Amino acid sequence: MSDLNSQALALDRQQRELLKLVATGSKENFALFCHDVHESLIRFVFLYTHSQHRVQEIVEDSLQTVWSSAADYTDDARVIVWLLAIANRKSRLAIAKRDTQNANGHHCDELHAAPNLLERSDLQPFDTLTEQLDTKHRVTIELAYYHGFSCAEISTVLDCSEWTARTALHYSQKKLHEWLNNAGAASADGLKSTGLQ
Repeated sequence: MSDLNSQALALDRQQRELLKLVATGSKENFALFCHDVHESLIRFVFLYTHSQHRVQEIVEDSLQTVWSSAADYTDDARVIVWLLAIANRKSRLAIAKRDTQNANGHHCDELHAAPNLLERSDLQPFDTLTEQLDTKHRVTIELAYYHGFSCAEISTVLDCSEWTARTALHYSQKKLHEWLNNAGAASADGLKSTGLQ
């Protein structure tokens, strides 16, 4: 077992224990759980929208669902998989609502939108390339390489078949390789740590 897998399993055990305590109504342990998952949750939701205000709303909504349904958690998936599946549903609903409002002429004000990732200088080359993928494929590659999710876990988060998740991941990898080859050796050096090479 790799160090990464060992760390992931240890973290999952810790989060399961916290979730059990959250299920009893422990606000203190809920706060600890929120602190534990906050960064991963924000990063995931940011894949759907660059509006900081909207990201915060979706994150809070997802965590509220954790608070109200912690007792419903089963051992079928790791806690982070269960959590991101919740966040995925919340994100898709929020974006669908925004698109409906826009279609009806009620344009949402994105005054809090974050800068375009392609214009930021602090990004790793991997982040810059994945930003060029559409949302579904960007989420797929993020789950695989940032979180180390298996295709089965990705399918759980995205609520699709494992075959669909595998196909989406294969497509994403192929596109990233193409862009990497076009980008040249400089970008290639920056992507070695992602596992794409």
